[in-house]
Amino acid sequence: MEAFREVVYDEENKIWRSLNYKEHNFANQSLGEAFLKSMLNMPKDKVLELFYDTNEEKSAELIYKEAIVIAMNLQRIGIKPGDVVVLYSMHNPNISVLAFGCYLIGAVVTYFETKFLPEHIDHGLSLVEPTMIIYEEAYRNDIDESLKRCKQVTLKYLISIDSKEFPNIKSELLKPTSVQHMESFRTVKIPYPKETTASLVYTSGSTGFPKAVNLSHAAMLSGIKQWWCNADNSSVPVADSVMFASSPLRWIGAIAIMLQSSILGIKRIYTSGRARADIIKKGKVTHFFGSPAAFQDVLYTAKNENVMSTLRYALLGGEPSPKSISDLTKIQAKNCQLFSVYGMTEVSGCITIEKDMNGGKILAGLELKILDEELEPVGINVHGQLCIKPVIPFNGYLKTNKHEYILKDNFFLNGDYGFVDENNDLHIAGRYKDLVHTRNVTLIPNDIEDLVSLLPEVAFARLVGCKKSIYDSSETGALFIELKDNIMEDHDVLRNKIRHKLKANLSEEQFNSINEILFMKSLPRVTCGKIDRVSLRRRVNVG
Repeated sequence: MEAFREVVYDEENKIWRSLNYKEHNFANQSLGEAFLKSMLNMPKDKVLELFYDTNEEKSAELIYKEAIVIAMNLQRIGIKPGDVVVLYSMHNPNISVLAFGCYLIGAVVTYFETKFLPEHIDHGLSLVEPTMIIYEEAYRNDIDESLKRCKQVTLKYLISIDSKEFPNIKSELLKPTSVQHMESFRTVKIPYPKETTASLVYTSGSTGFPKAVNLSHAAMLSGIKQWWCNADNSSVPVADSVMFASSPLRWIGAIAIMLQSSILGIKRIYTSGRARADIIKKGKVTHFFGSPAAFQDVLYTAKNENVMSTLRYALLGGEPSPKSISDLTKIQAKNCQLFSVYGMTEVSGCITIEKDMNGGKILAGLELKILDEELEPVGINVHGQLCIKPVIPFNGYLKTNKHEYILKDNFFLNGDYGFVDENNDLHIAGRYKDLVHTRNVTLIPNDIEDLVSLLPEVAFARLVGCKKSIYDSSETGALFIELKDNIMEDHDVLRNKIRHKLKANLSEEQFNSINEILFMKSLPRVTCGKIDRVSLRRRVNVG
């Protein structure tokens, strides 16, 4: 299996290339074509989805029929190829068939973030210009208030998923149709799957207004195939695998798992609530995907080591995993292998997946450069900004100038910071904008956080830049600490332990640049489970 991981370094151009990518036939199809082909070759009674909240199951036959009925009704009411359909929802039993109904007719699906701030809701809807919004009733008021503030001139239809009042999806989109009509249905042909938009997926909005990532049919299909790949391909789901994603539907990992379920024929468990160990047990989950913080919450809810005995693989992404998670996994999920996932919505999936490091070998087909402050490529063991060239070209953010982030050679400047070592392993040091620039030294937060997380009392550590004056651009470091449960030790004693650990491992300049160590019962999270650095910065910065 080593050939799968073969990475070569072009020293002349300072480019790392991962070889042996095989472009599968479905990477040249539309999502609708891939869905129909898969469904026609799948046992009709195979259960593909279980909604944990109500114990509702969906078979391949039911998903196939409902998706086609929805597609035909969307066409009946006038939805055309290229029209944007917003799914304003958490996970629920109708989301996958609504999504595939749209893909079958060439409509563009937008998975909305249900916890956006009001101004982000307005901005997000205005970006994509929806023709239709299909929503859960819990979010109707948010939508109505946004439409009062900012009228959407393209919007023609508002349809509820779960309301008993009309219009709802049962009355409008699941209207029965004859067997003859269903049998005559053909998906809309997408002539250019690599260029044609399948979905507009939002960035988090945690650092400003969200951007809408333009993902093509080919990019999404390629992404779902790559999602679980790793060093030896051991965690690629097979027919009897069961997947569970704790991230919100808007996150690319959750979208990938939803698509994998119906296109690759793999069962998935989903819930509208928080992830817990009993979901793993009841669903017999083998593959977990989520943020480290979300997985740690799951581990804490396990009452004994047998609760999660079925779990074989946990892919943790969005941010680096603290070392403490590995120890807890060995106790609460002893059959489970942990993998760190580094990926991005912009490449529709994963860039690296490794067991023992935040980074590793880039996945087959990808190319990578490391750039300095002047955007010139640097070589081995030199820190800089990451620049990625995905297998399927990134089509850019909606309504944003591509020249800001896509270079002339089609490499994508992705905002992360790190280096590649002499073994061609990528090391992710963090987000470029998260670096702490003091007067004397630049601090890399991930390195210091990993160091502090080795202390047995510490669950999570996050370092952010602290500005004490609006007239001074330099920062000092503020270190936020979340302790493990049941740690009763005095904070001053723990603060001294942390300072001792830092002093023993950092240079004098680095150590003196960290001026504050602050304890919180729980560090704030964004909706996908990542710890919210922006919120932490607000606590310590002036202005």
